[in-house]
Amino acid sequence: MSAETKKPKATSTAGKKTKAAEKPAKKPSGAATSRTGARKQAARGAAAPRSARKARTKGKPSFTEEMIARLEAEKQQILQEVAQKMRSESDTHKFEIGDIYDIASSERERELALTLGNRDREKIAEIEDALERLRDGTYGDCEECGEPITEGRLRVMPFTRLCVECKSRDERLRHVRGRHEEETGLGIIERSELEEEEF
Repeated sequence: MSAETKKPKATSTAGKKTKAAEKPAKKPSGAATSRTGARKQAARGAAAPRSARKARTKGKPSFTEEMIARLEAEKQQILQEVAQKMRSESDTHKFEIGDIYDIASSERERELALTLGNRDREKIAEIEDALERLRDGTYGDCEECGEPITEGRLRVMPFTRLCVECKSRDERLRHVRGRHEEETGLGIIERSELEEEEF
């Protein structure tokens, strides 16, 4: 009988060991929990909310890479066109012999080339700015409201800085301001004409 009593004791001891192993580990003290919780909370706070992460285009490497390649290619194309214009203009000036009308026409062409040059410089600056925003992770965020700009809009207008809503609001304000300035300017002109007639 003593042998039988030993076996159940051994079984019960083994049973206790398995129960102890199944028990969850003790929770860390309050200070340790708050530090761990604070770290997790900070990590969550640093990341964008799930809905915003889905909507943002910067989280998609393929789109980002596509836009960088597209902008770089467009920049190279503009630079090549400018270089070609400069070469053709310098070739034209080598053989420039003619009357005053030819010279005037040539001057007009140079003015046009300078205007196009300004447009090209502005476009290159926009491309550089868009590339910088792609690199720093702000590309695709509206500069007015901070909301994500849709991929479709970015594909059509890769330099855009505003979402559709903010751009529409901006254009309406410009239109209203333009009309106000126009009306104010016309009023000043009319008054000055009346004053001239009085003299």
